[in-house]
Amino acid sequence: MNHVLLCTSALAATLILNACSVKKQKPKKQIETIYKVLAVAKSAVDKNGNPCADAVGVIKIFNKQVTGRATDSIGRRFSIIGETSNGTITGGFALTKQIAVKFNGQINKVGYASGTWKDMFQCNGTWTAKKVISREFHQSTKKIKT
Repeated sequence: MNHVLLCTSALAATLILNACSVKKQKPKKQIETIYKVLAVAKSAVDKNGNPCADAVGVIKIFNKQVTGRATDSIGRRFSIIGETSNGTITGGFALTKQIAVKFNGQINKVGYASGTWKDMFQCNGTWTAKKVISREFHQSTKKIKT
């Protein structure tokens, strides 16, 4: 249980009076959800004739923010960033600091998500994700009013 501390001060001549009260407040409940992701290429080769790659990875959704990691079938390692809102999910796979793959899709309450992706070399495909675990976190906040 979080508490809010309410304080008031009064100055009367040289006498300082302090009065404080503590108000109980419920902590904010937040959920972190982990998904296993599989991205499959629909196109065989990119615009330069190089093979398009599939990828596997893990994403975490916390406070509507998406973060994670993935490795493709060629061996490249990506950072995943994005966001969720009202059942949609959007974001990208980044190599170093450049977004190489953009994705979007739908995420449902049952624990599945799916969508499409397209990379900077014109490869494209679909992706699916399955929830692995959801964990509850309690954010600790302290408010002091003076």
